[in-house]
Amino acid sequence: MCNIKATDCFYRVCLVWLPILLVATHLSADERAEQVLSQAVPRGVDDLRVMESVVTKIAKQVLPATVGVRLGGAEASGVVVTEDGYVLTASHVAGRPGRSVQIVFQDGRVARGKTLGMNPDVDGALIKIADKGPWEHAPLAPEDAQPQAGDWCLAAGHPGGILPTRTPPLRFGRVIVANDFVIRTDCTISPGDSGGPLFDLQGRVIGVHSRISEDETDNLHVPAISFVKTWDKLKAGESTHLAPTSHFLAQFDFNDDGKLELREMPRGMYRRVYERLAKEFNFDVDKAQPIEELRKKLGVKVPDAGPLIPEPDGFYTGKIRQDDLLLASKFTRGATVKRAFSSLAKEYRNSVVEVVVGNRRVALGTIVAEDGWIVTKASELKETPDDKIRLRFANGKTLTPEKIHEDPTLDLAWLRVKFKVPAVKFSSAKEVTLGQWLVSLGRGSGAASVGVASVQARKIPRTSGFMGVGGDGVDGGAVVRTIMKGSGADESSLRINDVILQVMESKVRTFEDLAKVVRTYRPGDKITLRVKRDDQALEVVIKLGVHPETSGMMEGSLSGPTSDRMNDFEIAIQHDSIIQPGDCGGPLLNLEGECVGVNIARSERTASYAIPASEIRKRLEKLKEADQPEADQPEAEQPEDEQP
Repeated sequence: MCNIKATDCFYRVCLVWLPILLVATHLSADERAEQVLSQAVPRGVDDLRVMESVVTKIAKQVLPATVGVRLGGAEASGVVVTEDGYVLTASHVAGRPGRSVQIVFQDGRVARGKTLGMNPDVDGALIKIADKGPWEHAPLAPEDAQPQAGDWCLAAGHPGGILPTRTPPLRFGRVIVANDFVIRTDCTISPGDSGGPLFDLQGRVIGVHSRISEDETDNLHVPAISFVKTWDKLKAGESTHLAPTSHFLAQFDFNDDGKLELREMPRGMYRRVYERLAKEFNFDVDKAQPIEELRKKLGVKVPDAGPLIPEPDGFYTGKIRQDDLLLASKFTRGATVKRAFSSLAKEYRNSVVEVVVGNRRVALGTIVAEDGWIVTKASELKETPDDKIRLRFANGKTLTPEKIHEDPTLDLAWLRVKFKVPAVKFSSAKEVTLGQWLVSLGRGSGAASVGVASVQARKIPRTSGFMGVGGDGVDGGAVVRTIMKGSGADESSLRINDVILQVMESKVRTFEDLAKVVRTYRPGDKITLRVKRDDQALEVVIKLGVHPETSGMMEGSLSGPTSDRMNDFEIAIQHDSIIQPGDCGGPLLNLEGECVGVNIARSERTASYAIPASEIRKRLEKLKEADQPEADQPEAEQPEDEQP
């Protein structure tokens, strides 16, 4: 008879089986990644680290296949999908078969190419590189691996055009809905991205970028399956039909009358794409064009009778391939996904302050040293007397800081308070890794936004200010003949036939003088004009904007609110987080809770900028050295009710 207690038997059994259970439940890195990526949302920082390892690995693989496409005076994007040089792009980029193009690789190489066939219904086109390969490429996703709502994905391309100092910016997101005509994601894209690739997290091409709307989560892509299904016809230079109606052209039909004309389209990307199509296919944008007639002009062969897609091929049904759309809370920056970052945000919320002028928050500040050093965005304070700047701490207390220094090359203002405060912990890494998670802190207990590192730190060039007037020279001034709607001039008191005599301190003799002076100022700057109107001498103040032709991604509301000073930084990291201008000055963290930078600008739809932590630390050390004699003096007593 056994004298061992039942509880002893239970524990001995557990000790025997525990190692076996641990082995059985241990997952390889690939299995763990598959498990995490198949979940509805990441559950915490550990899951986020798994996702990050996948994305950073894929980023290295896919960038070499992402190319720029130069055609005439336009620049767009594409992706090489075969070793012998077949390139996918958008049909509104290619225009028509048989056109000569240049293919620009991220390392600066330029190859010759020619446009082949198109799928105008969905906005897809094929290009073949004429020069000898082999070429770095990314494979097309096969028919049985098409995207589903909820899949994670990675976008690349050339927003705003091809820049030799910038690799194709990466953007991370989720598939919101996928059908046989279009994929919608929250990977932000902009003009210049058209034709660029959308990848799954195995590095396969699942789509190419097509168009956007005002909603930053409304980014539409041509499904890769449309290329797979029509590959032979595209190679042969044919235009193909994929659907009973043109889903691509229908995107331009804002009044749903089955006809297109320019006046019904909002200013921005839709108008530019439609005008380009009109130029290539020679039709009148101001005249109502029936969609079915346009399909014929674009070379889509519609059969006289019978179904467009013969049975039993019922693939192009337009039905969603998953029962439900992705819920907004599960978008990349949705509430349930951001919750995974909450532990990081809570830990460092006391290291963020609000910078307040009057009753208005103008920026955030990051506490960068425990002895009271705080850094913020300088341009938000440029018209504010130092004694009017107030800091609001996490506990609600406010006080007036001392303004120590301003650095115009980085748009940083350095403030100081004379007591101990909780500071961020700086990352020791020299640079961010492309595709790594980045967390933008605000003043709440959660993350203000999340995203990934898109481009490594580089100099961000200046964009010249744009006033929005046209005209000609007169004796001793520049006469205003046109004022662009929505421009800074349009929102000012400037009028047609006004004669501009002076801009700030610079006299204007010709219209060329006016343009030259305005270009020396940045978007967001306010300039004062001395104007002659009939017999009156007037002063007109204009806030400069961005030229819509050179920076289409900033046009209208396609970008949302942007910072007044959105570029011209000596060095900055680019990331795809969607931050608000008022969140600039706040810290940017990695998944270890380390500060990798300070957010400095919301630039456009696809880009926010942050000054790297290495630059912040370097400048902080210099300021502390210069301030050392003063720091050795006894600290002034701080009123009890003002201490944070």
